[in-house]
Amino acid sequence: MPAASASQGQALYQGTCGACHGPRAEGFAHLKTPNLRVLDRVYLERQLTAFSDGTRGGEQHGSELAIWMRGIALQLHDEGQRRVLLDYIASP
Repeated sequence: MPAASASQGQALYQGTCGACHGPRAEGFAHLKTPNLRVLDRVYLERQLTAFSDGTRGGEQHGSELAIWMRGIALQLHDEGQRRVLLDYIASP
């Protein structure tokens, strides 16, 4: 990953994901947040889409954590942002 993309991905991750999924995307058991590093990229893309479109995290049927995650996913509406973010999560 180019250095500019890596720093963009890191900043985006820390600003949107890091508080709940940890500094290295490994999740927190006490928050019940998953380790993103072991999840397939396609799965993560689908989950972001599901949260964005309300399939997951809708107020009528979502848990509190899912509703929070939907709010985060709505901030990541640009495909370029998602690509850089997922590249960062997948990086060593």
